[in-house]
Order: sequence, then structure tokens, then C-alpha cells
Amino acid sequence: MQNYETSKPVAASTMVATHSAQGFVWQSTAAVLLALMSFFLSTYFSHTTFEQLPHLEDELAYVYQARIFAGGQLTVDTLQPILTYWQPFLVDDATTGQRGGKYPPGWPLLLAFGELAGQLWIVNALLAAVLTSLTYAVGRNWFNPDVGLFAALLFSLSPTVMLLNASLMAHTLALSCVMAILLLWRRLLRGSWRVALLVGLLAGLLYITRPLPTLGLGLVCSVMFVRHLVGRWRAGRLLQTLPPYVLAAAGLLLMVGFGWGFTNALTGSPTENLYVRIWDYDRIGFGECCGRSGHTLTKGVRHFQYDASLALADLFGWQVGHIDEGIINYWRNSSTYYPNTGLSWIAVVFGLLVALWPVARKYPRASAFWGLLTVIWLWLPGSQGDALTDEVWFSWAWVLFGLVWLLWPLLWLRGRQQRTWAIMSAAAVLLLLTTVYWTGSQRYSTRYFFEAVGPLAILSGMSLAWLARQSSKPVIYGGLVLLSIVTFVTYSQPRIDALRGFNQVTQSFLDEVNARRRSEEPAVVIVHGPGTGSERVSWRAMGALMAVTSPYLDSDIVLAWDYQSQGVFDDILERFAGREIIEMQATGNDIWFLEN
Repeated sequence: MQNYETSKPVAASTMVATHSAQGFVWQSTAAVLLALMSFFLSTYFSHTTFEQLPHLEDELAYVYQARIFAGGQLTVDTLQPILTYWQPFLVDDATTGQRGGKYPPGWPLLLAFGELAGQLWIVNALLAAVLTSLTYAVGRNWFNPDVGLFAALLFSLSPTVMLLNASLMAHTLALSCVMAILLLWRRLLRGSWRVALLVGLLAGLLYITRPLPTLGLGLVCSVMFVRHLVGRWRAGRLLQTLPPYVLAAAGLLLMVGFGWGFTNALTGSPTENLYVRIWDYDRIGFGECCGRSGHTLTKGVRHFQYDASLALADLFGWQVGHIDEGIINYWRNSSTYYPNTGLSWIAVVFGLLVALWPVARKYPRASAFWGLLTVIWLWLPGSQGDALTDEVWFSWAWVLFGLVWLLWPLLWLRGRQQRTWAIMSAAAVLLLLTTVYWTGSQRYSTRYFFEAVGPLAILSGMSLAWLARQSSKPVIYGGLVLLSIVTFVTYSQPRIDALRGFNQVTQSFLDEVNARRRSEEPAVVIVHGPGTGSERVSWRAMGALMAVTSPYLDSDIVLAWDYQSQGVFDDILERFAGREIIEMQATGNDIWFLEN
């Protein structure tokens, strides 16, 4: 009898463990398939929509700098005359005589491996698979496998994610760093030496890729770190806790040092803000210093509202309204409110309710007080009129209060509740920090929000995992898969394809250039057109040619701009003696071939 009684719980626990292991296996297998799908979708859209070409000024600068790194240098000598070989968002320093991109060097450094392989697109495609895997891993390790898998499914088929994964922009790398740090941060808090250096390197790579999101994630991790240190200090083990963090700091400084070295090589000043070399108003902050006509909280909130209206559709592709020519034109040209109604907020808000309900139930008074003050804080900018919200002091006070108010619960919450709040506050802080920058972004989706998409997917995954527990798990999974397929066909595909040929960059243009070649010699395409005045040649007219021109002028096709200054045309002919010459004329955004 005694043996029978003791054997029952053992058998039951074995069954539970077996069932749990089986669930873990199929969910992990599904996550691997989603990662492979992310690679495929990035490859598909990068080839079909973007034609493996940079379409934004930002992308051109990234590719240019990546090619410099691939050549084994930090910078190149400034080419003379500068305007003949000009490209947008490049810095030419008169003191050092060097040229390089204005952006931090983290993404171009990684993109250089794609350049060396002759396949720039493959870097973001591989990162897309990694990022989907990281989303699953964070959800699984911080909560449970269902949260991870639901989050990975939502994430991998997000129109925003698919679009940016297919581009040559830095955001996929930045979010990969964010999610990897979140995944490893709990292990570091437990004192793991194995991950300490990696966490520091990832944080440094994030900083030299996208500095502002680094600040947002750094605030969340720092508050959790302080909470951990207080506990260790009370236990009398503070000194034993610090060494792994010293190693993490070393990794951080190593990557930041590379960023400083790059800036120093370019300008002679390691900490200079290269953004202002292009536009002196391109700064973070409020006041006359920032933005084309000064930046205020009013403008920051307005840009946030514009971007959020589109993000509510782009996040998961859930929206109500027809996709017609007006919507396609909006995706390509507009920067105001999205005409249709986005519904992606449903999963996020439901996830917030699921996540915060245990906290509210355990701390009802503190939660009510926090919620009330949060509502007042959100209400203030719209209630006080522009006279107050245009004040620099009020703008900064509102943002700083919001940061403190969103983060302080991390100091007293523990366990799962702290992890839940960390995910929520990471998303909220990253969204809030976009208000301190003078403009928004909608062409390549709401990319200034992108680093928040991972935490938002985790929150949404929590809502679906809760639904799966309350009902039938196969029904919830099946319903989400079906919904994702429908939104991919009805929304995501036209949303991303709307950017085909964006900014006049097309492979067909390059095909026309190659069709006019009469020999196997490398070609120089000389574009004749004004460098000043109302008809000044726009970068869009020459963008496709810029995309294939090497910083070393040794590519098969080289662009040279004859900006109609005396001696420039002769200088081009002399430099490129032996190359086949193809001449074009341009004014503004228009460009056409000259018949030989």
C-alpha cells in the first residue's frame, strides 16, 4: 500500500514532464520553421521589391561606408572635385581630407561582410532569422514557450518587420541586439561570467548602430541592475557580484572605442556628432537648436500620433479599410494620419491587461495611483496648449518624468512581475524617446519605433497565450496562422510592394545603362546637369548609379557628375581614360541619355 501511494505522484509528475517536453519540442521546431520563413521573406522582398538596391539616402550612406570597410579602411581620401563624386549623407572633412558616412559604424561594419560576399542583402536576411529566433527565446525564457511562439509568429509576419528586414537599413541589427540583451540580461543578473562579455559587446554594437534605442534599453537594464545590487548589498555579497559587470563594461567600451576610432579617423574628433555635418539642426532635443524650425513637445507628440496611426496597421497588418491608389500614394508620399483604421493595438492592449492584472491585484492601491498619474501625464501635453508645451523646460520635464514613472516599479517588483514590467517599460520607453527627435518616419514603415516591436510582440504573445489556456490551444494557433496568411495577402504584400522603384531607384535603369555599352571595358556614366539653382540635379536622378559606384572608383560602373563648372568634364575624361563613356543629362529628378 505504501509503495502504491508513493508511486502515484511519481507517475503523474513523469507524465507532466513528458507532456511538457513534447510541447517544448514542437514549439521549438515551429520556431525554427518561422526563423527559416523570416529568412525566405527577407530574401523574397529584397529581390522583388527592393531589387537588392538601396532606395533611401540612409541606405546609400550605409552601403558606401560598408564598401570602405570591405576595402580594409576606416575612411577614404576625399575625392576631388567633391561634387563630382558626391553622394548624400557622406561627410568630407577639410581638416583630415577624409570621407565617410555620417552614421555610426556598427551596421556598415556588419554589412561589409555582405559586400565581401557580393550579396549585401544576405546580412539582413540572416539577421531576420536570428531575430525571429530571439523573439521566441525571450518569450520562452522570460515567460513560457507559448508566449514565445505566439510572439515569434506575430513578429515574423509583421509588415514592419518584413519590410525593414528586406531593406539595407540598420534597424534589424539594432533590434537583434535589443532582443539578445534582453535574453541574456537575466543570466547576467544571476552572475554568469559566460555571457558578461557578450552582453557588453552587444550593448556596444547597439550603441554604434542606433544610439537613442541604446539609451532606452540601457535605462531599463540599469534600473533592474540597481534593484539587483541593492538585494546583493543587503545580503552582504556586493563585491562578489560586481566582477561580471566589469567584464561587460569592458566589452561595451571595446565597441564604443571602435565607434570613436572611426569618428576620429574621419574628423579628428572622436566624439563629434556627424549628423550635424550634413544638417546643423539634425539633433536630439528641444528648442531652436533642433529641427528645421525648432523642436517642441507639441511637434514631438504630433509626429508620434502620425506615426502611431500607421504603426497600428503596420505592426501586424490588422486594419479596416480598402487598399486603393489613395492608400498606396499615402505609403509612398504622406506623413500625416493614416486614412484607414489600424487594429494591431488590440493584441497589445489585451497583452497589457493580461500582464498588469497580477500586479494590480497584488498592489491595488499602488496600481491605482500609478494609473491615475499616468493618465494625467499623458493628458497634460494636449490640455495645456502650445504656449506651455512649446517651452523647452516643460518638454524635457514631461519626458523625464515619463521615463522615471515608467521605470520606477522595476525597483520593487520581483520575479515574473518584474520581467513583465521590464518588457512593457522597454516598449514604452523606446516609444517615448522618439518624441525627442525632430521628425517621424513612415516611408519605410514607422522605423523609429522599430526597436519597440520586439517587446510589443512579446506583450501580444502573452495575450494569445492566455487565450490558449482559457480555450483550445490548436484553435488559437490555427486562427492566428489563418489570420496571418490573410493579412499577408491583403495588406503586407501591397504595403511592401508599394515601395518598388521608390525614389526612382530601379534595376531597369541600370539595365538600360548596360544595354548601351559597346565593349567589355568598365564604364563611367557622366551626368551633365546643374549643381546649383532651382534645377540642381537631385540625388534621386542619380540614385541607381550611386548604388553601384565604389568609393574607390574601381567598380564596373562609376558615376561622375559634371555639374557644369569649368574644367570638370575634362577632369573626368582624364581620370577615366580607357573606360567606356556613357553620357546623360539631368535636371532636378529627371535624367535621360544623350545620344552619342
